[in-house]
Amino acid sequence: MHSQSTHGFPQYKILVVNTDRYGFRAIHDALAGNGFTVCSTASLAAAAQSIRDSPPNAILINFQAYDLAELNAYCALTRVRPELPLIVVGPKIDGRDKARMLEAGIADYIEFPFDLDELVARIRSSIRASRQKSTTSTIS
Repeated sequence: MHSQSTHGFPQYKILVVNTDRYGFRAIHDALAGNGFTVCSTASLAAAAQSIRDSPPNAILINFQAYDLAELNAYCALTRVRPELPLIVVGPKIDGRDKARMLEAGIADYIEFPFDLDELVARIRSSIRASRQKSTTSTIS
């Protein structure tokens, strides 16, 4: 069970994989200000190690430039812990590429520019959906 944050929501741990240092501060501050424990890394290898050592409740990847091959490599993180929702924030892309990413394992793709309150709500929603799915598969 997770402790309650000062905002009345469960306190979740999120791993932010940041490919862009510029945009990270605003995301970090919004998440921390909404009761998340924020851990960060800048590499795929460090993210995989962090997931194995101290699993978060969700993974957020901050991409500045769209690179489907790189994103597919990050989708491999879902094989380390399949129950973890993987949320990506990145540039506007066409619907086919977004569909490919969703099929590859991400839980949500949020395009720049985005509202930080919406980002927080969508992360919480992805965590809830993941937990419900996990509970349902355990019961079945």
